[in-house]
Amino acid sequence: MNSDTLMLYKLMILYILSRVNFPLTNAQLTVFILEKGYTNYFNIQQVISDLISDSFITVKTVRNSS
Repeated sequence: MNSDTLMLYKLMILYILSRVNFPLTNAQLTVFILEKGYTNYFNIQQVISDLISDSFITVKTVRNSS
């Protein structure tokens, strides 16, 4: 994947996250992008990983406690 395409996917994810008033899961982001046919699963996961590594997005793990 070339750097321009990678940057476009990163900007898309950051834009999506900026437009919602609630946290989205990795799965929700992935499904949205896959349903639109923008790219494949592996590219999405690479971009999300890069955004996390570069501190553009944060991960919060939530576990159910009953």
